Amino acid sequence: MGNRTIRRATRALAIAGVASAALMADAQAQQAGPTEEIVVTGSRLRRTGASAPTPLTVASAESLRATGGINVYDMLGQLPQVGVGTSQQNTTNSVRNAGLNILNLRSLGNARTLTLVNGRRQVGGGQGTVSVDTNTIPVALIDRVEVVTGGATAVYGADAVAGVVNFIMKKNYEGAEVEAQYGMSTHGDAQTYDLSATMGGNFGGGRGNITINATYNREEGLFGPDRDYAVSELRSVVAGGINGRPLTPVRGDGIPDRIPFSGTRLNQFTQTGAPLIATAIGTRAAFTQAISPNGQLISFDRFGQADLGGNVSLGGDGLSTGKTATLRVPTQRGLFHFSGNYELLEDGGSLIKTANLFAEFKYARNKAKTTASGTFESAGVMNLQRDNAFLPAALVSQLTAANLTQFTFSRSDDDFGLRTFESLFQTYRGVIGVNGKLGNDWNYETFWNYGTTRSQFTNFDRIQSKFADSVDAVRLPDGSIGCRSAAARANGCLPLNLIGFGIADPRAIAYSYTSTVEHDRLTQNQFVFNTDGDLFKFATPFSGKVDSVKLAMGIEYRREESNANPAAEVQQGLVFGNRLAFTEGHYDTKEAYVETGIPVLRDLPFAKAVDVEGSWRFQDYSTTSTDQSWALRGGWAIDDNIKLRVSRSRAVRAPNIGELFAPGSDNFQGVNDPCDSTRINAGSFPQNRAANCRALGIPANFTQSTVTKSVIARGNPNLAAEKAKTWTAGVVLTPTFVPGLTITADWWNVKIRDAIATLAFQNIVNNCVDAQSLSNPFCSSVIRGPDLNIQNVLVQQLNIARYQARGLDMQITYSTPLSRFGAPSAWGNFTFDFLGSYLSKKTFEPSPSDQSLTNRDAGELPDPKLKFRIQGIYEVGQWQFTWTTNYLGHMELNNEAFIEDAFPHTVPDYWLHSIRGQYDFGKYQVFGGVNNLANKEPPYIPATYLGTGATTGSIYDNRGRFFFMGARAQF
Repeated sequence: MGNRTIRRATRALAIAGVASAALMADAQAQQAGPTEEIVVTGSRLRRTGASAPTPLTVASAESLRATGGINVYDMLGQLPQVGVGTSQQNTTNSVRNAGLNILNLRSLGNARTLTLVNGRRQVGGGQGTVSVDTNTIPVALIDRVEVVTGGATAVYGADAVAGVVNFIMKKNYEGAEVEAQYGMSTHGDAQTYDLSATMGGNFGGGRGNITINATYNREEGLFGPDRDYAVSELRSVVAGGINGRPLTPVRGDGIPDRIPFSGTRLNQFTQTGAPLIATAIGTRAAFTQAISPNGQLISFDRFGQADLGGNVSLGGDGLSTGKTATLRVPTQRGLFHFSGNYELLEDGGSLIKTANLFAEFKYARNKAKTTASGTFESAGVMNLQRDNAFLPAALVSQLTAANLTQFTFSRSDDDFGLRTFESLFQTYRGVIGVNGKLGNDWNYETFWNYGTTRSQFTNFDRIQSKFADSVDAVRLPDGSIGCRSAAARANGCLPLNLIGFGIADPRAIAYSYTSTVEHDRLTQNQFVFNTDGDLFKFATPFSGKVDSVKLAMGIEYRREESNANPAAEVQQGLVFGNRLAFTEGHYDTKEAYVETGIPVLRDLPFAKAVDVEGSWRFQDYSTTSTDQSWALRGGWAIDDNIKLRVSRSRAVRAPNIGELFAPGSDNFQGVNDPCDSTRINAGSFPQNRAANCRALGIPANFTQSTVTKSVIARGNPNLAAEKAKTWTAGVVLTPTFVPGLTITADWWNVKIRDAIATLAFQNIVNNCVDAQSLSNPFCSSVIRGPDLNIQNVLVQQLNIARYQARGLDMQITYSTPLSRFGAPSAWGNFTFDFLGSYLSKKTFEPSPSDQSLTNRDAGELPDPKLKFRIQGIYEVGQWQFTWTTNYLGHMELNNEAFIEDAFPHTVPDYWLHSIRGQYDFGKYQVFGGVNNLANKEPPYIPATYLGTGATTGSIYDNRGRFFFMGARAQF
């Protein structure tokens, strides 16, 4: 293959954006020269063009740029292997995760995806986890991204159960490059701004290199009022009695029990936000009177066209929540990245031949802000006294006539300010090490990797006790209005007027409203030594071809620490928001691994190359003791046209700090005791329930005292590691009679047992007595008092769940000059790339002993059975044109539900089309494109139309048609 052909193939590979491991390894090896070896993700063995037996997807820098995104998550999210992770679309109501972008391979959970940079770990982004925030990775320095799905734990350690995403950065960069990009939706909103500058150069006669990058980008975000569908208030509700429907759903009548309605309202709050009176007063029923914004007593239309149940009405004067929703979190990011290397020793002695000093440092700052509705008062939670100084005379008269001294109400406090959650993540990471060759030509590498993420969360909240004092306003002896409590007045309490909307004294609001600040920190320390080389050479059987048995091995020490320190008011439960406790924990691990590659056959008929590889890792965690993982892989290149590969592996994931050490956060919930006489014969296994309740000493006529119980959510220091078994089997076709064509297909199967999960508190209580005996993992979480009533329910992480997922990945890549078909050479080149995945099975069993809880997720939102991406690139002269389409197959809303449970039951398939053009002026380039060309909205389902940023809805684009343009200059 000539240099011109190699350059053309390599450029086509970069434009296509995804390629098989075989094609990638061959192309890179030929560029590097016949003797230079490369390392492909999924293995630490160096290769000279032989394909790796592990399925590998490669996304190039060019393919990432073609998406028009300015963050890694939006760019890689188009790959079929990437499921719904943590993104700007589904952290809109999050206090601690707003603005984070974390990848989730195979939809098996963020914690089961290992994210690396140049094969090295990164410090986590979310408190108590090791999941990496990809916002900390500078896009301008990415050379390519390699994705290995399944079974990489033996090579890289824990957390790679679902796979590895490895960002390969540019090395030894020379020159300077500046790039700027601007984007905007067709609605004139959701603007994005991106600016990056990269500089690099050699020094010391070529023995050293320094590369520096600085990046700043900003996304303006997207909010409920910006999209009509987000404020349409589409809800799926039971609609008894409407349009001839039965009042009570009847199983088997063929009529959907739940149907979607637009224009729904929450009928326990007013649309204006002013108070709604929840007390029946005289002849006035509850929720029939309200207060106008200017403080007058008015009638309230609670049900509008219809009462849909669950405090939801069709129309009426109730509250619409979409107006305060955040659809996409606004963020500001700044990154600084430095990398350098210097050749200390070029030709040393017999022990160390070469030594190269390398170092990396980065600082990343990610700031996000999201909003939610203001604080509120729910009916039955707070009362106002009849002598409250702000009550209108008409209401006082009604209360007096009804002989009522107080009333309860509900109110939306948006006029006091929306609840805002500001997140600030600052990541510092440094790596320093030495690599090179030993005297025996083995490679070695040793380094220290340190990283820390410091997080600050600022929440607009209120102090509940101060608020209660402030709203209890009375007429004082001097005729002024003040807080009833003399002690509160002495502490600065000012009367707060709730009777109306937008009329309260700002000073009174400031008395009870405050901003609380939480400070979190994650720290990672890692020390690593790796070495690899040829163990020995031998003549392979039958052909006598001499090849090498390769060996890689290494040792590692790693320590993870995390703490979360909420504000004192939050820890004490004094605020409107949830009570959070101080969290602190750490663990360390000592690990050793070995990997070998054995050439079995070479240059034989029907066996051009047969290779067997194996890897094994031993790990000793301070929290879960010792464990091990392993992998066996085989590759059979029949000839230059057909290559087969298979692998079998055992992977583990150790629990993270949050799962282990999160302290109890106390909440009160409605818990139904299954041993109550009205429920003793219910459940999936009523015979077990009755026997176990008797074994607890609970009599048959037992009646629980109260429904509200203390539910404590916490970690579990006794967790063990998760275990997973993975199979892959595939074929790579590179037909020599069709130059430029590569077809890969890989079947995969992942089974995870002892998976760490939590159950809903009611499921925990039920499973305790529904199991075959009381010797089960649930009963230790249900604490009963001397009167046999439930006192506490502990909701904690347990090794109880199982996952299984299997499917087929397929890729077709074809790149060719049009001159191959007789066209003039000036007509340019064309590249076609298809990357698809079929998910045949995905199940989640939160409690294998209770099969009624099993979720069949394949084909259920957000996990379509079929996903694919097609990309076509046409290059002619200085022009490059790209067309991309992304497809999500149809999905069920709930695979476990009956067809008639809801309508629509099926979410239709979803296509998005994008185009991009680029013109090259030599050292200067201009580009632009349009994503979501048809301005397609999310499907008509509540998960996307309620505007809540729900995880299931974030699989769809919510910005609409999006334009981007930019320029790049190289110096």
